[in-house]
Amino acid sequence: LDLFCGTGALGIEAISRGASFTCFVDKNDNAIKLTKENLKGVDGNFCILHQDSIDFLNNTHEKFDIILLDPPFSSDLGTRAIMKIVEKDILSDNGIIIFETLEANSFNFDEKTFKITHKKYGTVAVYKLEKV
Repeated sequence: LDLFCGTGALGIEAISRGASFTCFVDKNDNAIKLTKENLKGVDGNFCILHQDSIDFLNNTHEKFDIILLDPPFSSDLGTRAIMKIVEKDILSDNGIIIFETLEANSFNFDEKTFKITHKKYGTVAVYKLEKV
């Protein structure tokens, strides 16, 4: 699941590495156009949903092995999405969430729910949350 997919780059990388199905979700018109353009010629099983990511989480009944989160850095959407993922039990057993945000943004989550690791890349932090 590539939430806040933007250009679709993260989900396309997942497809290139063998993901059996990838769902791209973004509410921004330009992001959806870019994702569709970038997926031209890509072989794989995927869907593109022009929808608010939090609304998608509220309404899905699917479980995902990998959830990629790259929300706008100036928002709390990443944390809200993670809370919704936990509430709705959307992440499969042994699933992971990859969450990209500014290093300056505070990010705290219950380590009884996830094993959390992160790497810094300049001003950006990428968190890996593994379901425990």
